[in-house]
Amino acid sequence: MSICAARGLLQTGLRWRIGSGNNIKIWDDAWFPKLPKNRIQMSGGNPSILLVSELNNHQERMWDEHLLTMHLEEEIAERVHCIPIAGNLEEDMIVWGRSFQIDGKQRKLPTKSVESERRRPPEGPFLKVNLNAAFKGNVRRSCTGIIIRNWEGQVVGSKTIVNCHILTSFAIEAIACLRAVSLGIYLGIREALVEGDALSVIKKMRSYNVDGSVIAAYIHDAKKKKAEGFTRCSLRHVHRHANRVANMLAREGLRRGGSTYLEGCVSDFVRDEMENDRCERRFREIERNGGVPL
Repeated sequence: MSICAARGLLQTGLRWRIGSGNNIKIWDDAWFPKLPKNRIQMSGGNPSILLVSELNNHQERMWDEHLLTMHLEEEIAERVHCIPIAGNLEEDMIVWGRSFQIDGKQRKLPTKSVESERRRPPEGPFLKVNLNAAFKGNVRRSCTGIIIRNWEGQVVGSKTIVNCHILTSFAIEAIACLRAVSLGIYLGIREALVEGDALSVIKKMRSYNVDGSVIAAYIHDAKKKKAEGFTRCSLRHVHRHANRVANMLAREGLRRGGSTYLEGCVSDFVRDEMENDRCERRFREIERNGGVPL
């Protein structure tokens, strides 16, 4: 293959990651994932807006829904609305567009560096934050389930948060991580261990590399909040079975369609699961102690 041909092949895999949007042309540039060549086709006429930044509400760092529906086809407008924008104004960046094509199943791949134990109460002053997410693709809606426990395994609080305009199932775990970090800061938690079963998101949160994926805005905001809001905050991957209480919160929250926060307890529908979790933990502690109750 010639150098020119290789360059052309490389260029077809490049796209823009949205920061300010000031450098990205709506109709000419590759910035929209899951379309041919990552580009939006102009339907006709002379467009009155040219740059992606003109579709944003810069004060609130979100898409302007009115402008989207005015200038784009309905289906495209809905999908653009699902593309995350970082909470802090960043420069636009050219990234390798293939990096966002990650199957959600990848989070289940085993790795030697990942801990596969059930949830364990953190030692000392740490609070443990378990998170999970559920997704309803036909309405592009997700629900984040979060449970916070102290080092003795006692519930400090639990929360469900319904999120709208979600493009892919891959994004829901990144949103859940951002929501969990934000909740911890809101509650004044200074030291935390955050656990989730989405391996790819945990890896991105622990990486020092610049993320070029479609969920980069969520990862960027979560990292920034983590760095600024906590004295110490670690992230750890756990198997789905170890995270089943947070998973039940997310699934039931999505079914009921509402956001909730309960202080010092959990909803009735996960209370039995919480008790099972507590009994299993107690049994393992006795086993580690040589069969002698503590």
